[in-house]
Amino acid sequence: KSDVEINKFLNEFSLLLSKSNLKGSIGRDKLIIQASNALDDITKMQNTAAMRIIEWFGLHYPEMRLANKEVDKIIEYGARDNWPNFKDSVGVELSKSDEKALLEYARTTKQLADQRKSLEKYIKESMNEIAPNFSSLVDETLAARILALAGSLEKLSKMSASSIQLIGAEKALFRHLRNQGR
Repeated sequence: KSDVEINKFLNEFSLLLSKSNLKGSIGRDKLIIQASNALDDITKMQNTAAMRIIEWFGLHYPEMRLANKEVDKIIEYGARDNWPNFKDSVGVELSKSDEKALLEYARTTKQLADQRKSLEKYIKESMNEIAPNFSSLVDETLAARILALAGSLEKLSKMSASSIQLIGAEKALFRHLRNQGR
């Protein structure tokens, strides 16, 4: 029986040791990398949604030229009849259900913008915490992107300056190789 007990003890001890070693292997830098990738995704979604809502509202009120940042005005005023200085329009009339759908989409677009700001704030605070020197050299969101391209803070710290420079200029390098440009 003592051999069975010793094997059981060694098995449990090995499992606990492996778990404790794994706990330290994944650092906060991995969380920031995921947040940086999520920020890129949400930026693309926000830009697409903002363009869509501007086009959609433009069918209803083509005389009003809105920029991507003016989605709040659509939420505030709604249908063109509620806008200040509205006189007449050649755009299509909106039914109540049309207006409701348009306003819901505008609110969703606004929520994406708010989520983006929240993620940017998180990334800035986190990068200043884990890499204050690097964040003081470049913008925190750019530092997070470079960190994401490097793979981890440890890999980034072991890179030579020329490798980091190549990470920053990766798009230009491959554009040059493809097109033989500058």
